[in-house]
Amino acid sequence: MKIAVGIPPRRSVRRLVTTGVAGALAVAGLVATGGSAQAAQTGTVTAGTTTWGLSTLLASGQTGFPKPAPAGYVSPAAYDAETKASTWGAGSGTVAADGSATLAFTGTTVTFAPTGGGWLRLKDVRATLDASGNGPVTAEVSYGTSTTGTPGNRTYDPAQAPSRGPDRVTVATLAGNSATDRTLTPTSASWTGLDSGAWAPAFIDYVNGVGTADPSTLKWSYASTITNATNRTPLPFDFAVSTVEAKVASAAVTAQTPTSLDVSVTGTGYRAGGVGVYVGVAETGTTVFSTPSALLGAIWSADPTGPSSAVKEDGSFSTTLKLAAADIAKLDPAKSYSVFTIKAHGQNVADASQTASAPLAIDFAGFDKYTSTVTASTISSPIQVGGTASVEVTVSADGSTPGGTVTALDGETPLAEETLTNGKASFALSGLGSGTHSITFEYTGDADHVASVSSAQSVTVDKVTGAPAVSGIPASSSFGAGRTATVTVPTAAGVAAPSGTVTASISGTVVGSGTLNGGSTSIPLPITLKAGTTSVVFAYSGDDSYVASSTTQTFTVSAAKVSVKRGTTKKPTTTKTGTSSLALKSATGAPVDGKVTVTFKQKGHKTKIKTVTIKAGKGSITIPTLAKGRWTVSVKYAGTTNFLKTSTLKRGSFTVVK
Repeated sequence: MKIAVGIPPRRSVRRLVTTGVAGALAVAGLVATGGSAQAAQTGTVTAGTTTWGLSTLLASGQTGFPKPAPAGYVSPAAYDAETKASTWGAGSGTVAADGSATLAFTGTTVTFAPTGGGWLRLKDVRATLDASGNGPVTAEVSYGTSTTGTPGNRTYDPAQAPSRGPDRVTVATLAGNSATDRTLTPTSASWTGLDSGAWAPAFIDYVNGVGTADPSTLKWSYASTITNATNRTPLPFDFAVSTVEAKVASAAVTAQTPTSLDVSVTGTGYRAGGVGVYVGVAETGTTVFSTPSALLGAIWSADPTGPSSAVKEDGSFSTTLKLAAADIAKLDPAKSYSVFTIKAHGQNVADASQTASAPLAIDFAGFDKYTSTVTASTISSPIQVGGTASVEVTVSADGSTPGGTVTALDGETPLAEETLTNGKASFALSGLGSGTHSITFEYTGDADHVASVSSAQSVTVDKVTGAPAVSGIPASSSFGAGRTATVTVPTAAGVAAPSGTVTASISGTVVGSGTLNGGSTSIPLPITLKAGTTSVVFAYSGDDSYVASSTTQTFTVSAAKVSVKRGTTKKPTTTKTGTSSLALKSATGAPVDGKVTVTFKQKGHKTKIKTVTIKAGKGSITIPTLAKGRWTVSVKYAGTTNFLKTSTLKRGSFTVVK
C-alpha cells in the first residue's frame, strides 16, 4: 500500500491469510516431518522491497527543509515522485511460519536541503519483525553539510565525507501492529502500514550529535526535523518480499560397497550464501536435531574445505553424501531412512526455513567387510635412546588392497601414524624411552576392510652413555681459596638434556652435590681442603635416558701466605711484665693457626725470646721485665702444612724508662 503524503497514516485495512501453518517450532530442536518439504515454513526471502516516506515533513518538498534527492540515490534504492516514498530493494532474509521475519534491503537514499546544504543518507535498511509485525528498523546512517554550490543554493556531492557515520542506528521501533497487517502465501509475504509512532531515541540522539566530542557543532544541521512533533514523526513502513520453500528434490544411492554408501542429493529453494545447510541421513520421522551429529554422512554446504556443495544463486544445490563405516554401523535394517537438510551452526532451532527431507531407499544386503592382516618387518634391537627404528608394514586382504591408516603402538600408547599406499606404510620409530617395549601395528580399517593388528615385537632401548665434564677448578690454588666446579653431562642428539644429580666425593666422603639443569650444575668445593694433591670424584646419578657415570678431577692445594701484625702493647718495666697482642691473616682469608717466635733486643743486654701459640689468627704474649732503654721487637711465624712460614719481621720498638 502506498502512503499519501500529508495524511496521518492509519491501518484501515488488515488482512489475515490462513496458511495451515503448525504451531511454533519446539525450542529444543528442529521440527522436521518426513516428506518433501516443511509445509509449515514460509521460507527464504529471494527478493523484495521496503517502502517508506520517512515523515510528512521530509517527504513534502517544502522550501527550506530537506527533501528526497533521487539523483543521489544508490541503486536499488529508488524514489516515487507520485507517492513521494522511497524504496530499498534486493530483499533477503527469512520469514517464519508465524509471520515473524528477519529482513534486509540494500540501497542508499539521500534527503537534502539545497538552502542550507544539509544532507542525510540512509543505507541498507533492516527490520526484525515479530509475529505481529513489531520490532526495530535499522539503517546505516550518515549526515553532513554540503560546501559545493553557492550559499542558499547548495548542491549535493556524493563524494563528500560525512560529518558523522556511517553507523548502524535504530531509526524506529515498530509497535502497535498486528497480524492483520500481514499477508503470507507459500511464495510471498507482505506487511502494509506498519506503524512506529515515533522516531527511536537512538536516532534522535544520533542526528543531534550525542556521543560526539562536540554535539553542538557536530549535530546534523537539520536535526530539528527529526522529532516526534506533528508531521515530523515517522510514516508507516511497507514490506513486500518473495519467498521460496526448501525442498530435497532427489535422494538416491549411487554407489555401495560392503562398508560405504554414496548418496546423490539435489535440492531447490535454499538460501545462497550465509551459514549454509547441513545435509545428511537420519531415520525417517526424526523430529528433533539438536546437533548435526544426528545426521549420518553429514556435509556442510558452505564448507570451504569440503566437496563443492554450495547453494547456487538460484537456490539449488547438489552433493554426494559419503557414509563411511562408522555411519553404516549405525544403520538399522529394521528401520527406514531419509535425507534431511537443516540450517547450519545450530541456527535450525530459530530458523527452520532450510529444513526439508526426502525418503532414501537403502539395500542392506552385502554390508560385510573384508578381513585384513597386518605384518611388520623385524625391528633391530637393541637401539639407543634417541635412536630410530625403521619398519616396513604391509596390510593385505583377499581380493582387494586396503587403504586407510596404520598406527604404531608401544603397548597402548600411540607412537606414529602413517597412511597406506598400495597397502604398505613405512615407519621411523623414535622417542622410545629406555627399557623393554612391546611394539604392535594397528590397522584402523577403511570402507571395505575390518581393523586388525600385527603380532607384538619386543624392542630393547639402551640408555645413552657418556662421562660428565668438569670445568672451573684451577690446577693449583692456595689453601682457603674458594673452588666451584661446573659439571656438564653431554646431551645426546635427539634426546632431552640429562637430568638428575651429581655428587662430589673425596676419598669416599661426599663434599658437595648439585641438581642438573639443562644438563649442567655448579658444585662449590670445601675451602678447608688441605695443602697437597687432591682428587675429587664427580658421580652422575643417571636418569631415564642416561646411564650413571663419573669422572675424577685432580688439582693441587698450596700453602697460603701469612702476614703478621703486632697489636697494642703494654710496656714492661724493670720490675713489671708487659703484654702485646698478635694478629695473623692468610692471603685467602682462612683462619691461621700455629706458633710465632717474638724476639726483644737491646744492645748490651741479653736477647729475650718468647713463643706464642696462635689460634684463629690471634695470640697474646707476656713481655718479661726488661732493663731500661730502647728495645726492638721482631716476629717470625713458623708455618704449618696449610700456611707458609714467614721470615723474621721487624715489628716496631718501645722504651723502658723505669
